[in-house]
Formats: sequence, structure tokens, C-alpha cells
Amino acid sequence: MMTLNKEAKKLTSPTRKLNKSYLGINELMAQATEKKETVIEEEDTGKRPKDPFTIDELRMSWRKYAFKAKEDELGTLYTAMIGRDPEIGENFSIKHTVDNDVQLGFIKTHETNLVGYLRKELNNYSIQLTVKEETAADGKLFSSKDKFEDMAERNPHLKTLRQRFKLDIDF
Repeated sequence: MMTLNKEAKKLTSPTRKLNKSYLGINELMAQATEKKETVIEEEDTGKRPKDPFTIDELRMSWRKYAFKAKEDELGTLYTAMIGRDPEIGENFSIKHTVDNDVQLGFIKTHETNLVGYLRKELNNYSIQLTVKEETAADGKLFSSKDKFEDMAERNPHLKTLRQRFKLDIDF
């Protein structure tokens, strides 16, 4: 018979020093937040026009492109663009906020065409697009009670009608 002569490993007390070769949850969350905001790099516009534009002109051109996307059967892009209105920032930067990663991805995919369209429509080749994701904390109402309370808050006569006609909302 053969005997094994292995020594047991000695255990030492913990040193409380962590190996930082991994990423923690906070670092991963910070990286994800950084990735959710994209900016098209500034191009050299040279002698191209930089006509100023109003928010109404921007909204009109924005919606035209959105409806064009809908006609081209790009419903998600249409939804991402129509969900919220764009805003004008400094130096002709356009800021747009979307609700989720899918919408952000669709706008990222089509941002070159979108920015080109806006530059041509608004006759301003200094336009830059910034898209960020922002989830609405209280934006969605899921239960029928929440929906009714929201509508009743905007129109108090709904509660009166509900009581007068003895209507029962499925709570």
C-alpha cells in the first residue's frame, strides 16, 4: 500500500485587504451610466451655414423625420423620437431623452441619418445630437386604481360621476 504524505494547508487570519482585480456593483453601475449618454463628435463645418433655428422649427423637423421612420416601418425609432420633445442646448446641440435601452440603441443606429436630415432641414451644419436614457420613476400607471386616481386628480368630476351612477372600478 502506498501512503500519501501531504501536509494540510495552514489557514491564516484574514488581512481585510481586498483584491481589486474585479469590478464591484458601484463601478459597473457608473460605467453603465457613462455609456448611456452619447455625443456625435464635432465635425469641421468650415464655411457651411450655421443658421439659427427655433424650438418650433426643430420640433417640426424632428417629427417629420419620425413620421418618415414610421412609414419606413421603423416603429421603435418613431416611438423613441415622439415619446419626448428634443431640447436645444448651447452651440446648436440637440438633447433628447429616451425611456429605455432599446430606444437608445435605435436612435444610436440611425443618428447619422437623423443628424444629417436635421442639418439639411434647419440649414445648420453645427448641429450635434446628445441622447441619454432616463427612466421615469412615476411615469407608468399599471393598476386600474392608479389610472382612475390619476384621471380624477386631473378632473375631479370623475369622482362625482362615479358616485352618482354608482360605478365600480375594478380595484
